[in-house]
Amino acid sequence: MKPIVLGLTGPTGAGKTLAAGYLKDVFFHIDCDRIARETVQPGTVGLVRLREAFGAGILRPDGSLDRKALAALAFARRESTALLNSLVHPLITERVKSLLAECKAAKKPALLDAPLLFESGAGSLCDFTAAVLAGKETRILRIMARDKIDRAQALLRTQAQQNDEYYRSRADFIIYNDENPSRLEAQLDAITNTLIQSRRGGF
Repeated sequence: MKPIVLGLTGPTGAGKTLAAGYLKDVFFHIDCDRIARETVQPGTVGLVRLREAFGAGILRPDGSLDRKALAALAFARRESTALLNSLVHPLITERVKSLLAECKAAKKPALLDAPLLFESGAGSLCDFTAAVLAGKETRILRIMARDKIDRAQALLRTQAQQNDEYYRSRADFIIYNDENPSRLEAQLDAITNTLIQSRRGGF
């Protein structure tokens, strides 16, 4: 039997990383954020494409990617965000498919942790999908603390992303993550149990 694949997504600042951290002891964790970073290391095709699209100003003196400089350009307009996604998504998807093959060989359920699960088409690789949501103000404060940026920059990032209804209309499960860790864990446990039951007692 093919191991089950759960796609995990949600807007920035909602707490997807926290949810993934709780689940990764049970699941084979495929972290698309990490893969995205790997695809734009110096010397990669991904970094060349970004430089061509956004200019040399997104590079540090040592030739590595200046993520804040890229974010300032890529999240300023939805069109720029879409361009960024179109450049890196194909590279990420290729690597994800390779890791899913490893997961199948290991006979372990996979957690496909992807901030743009639906936009990239990666949702089609999943048996079930879950989205982590949180209130807008909570997300803004988390982004400011996490990325050490001001409120205006954090607001730009939230505005460049999909609204909550987008996720509610697409995900099989919705996870609410405001300020109650025990509630978050209870929701994740319930989803895991549902997936186990869907496979009649096991993954």
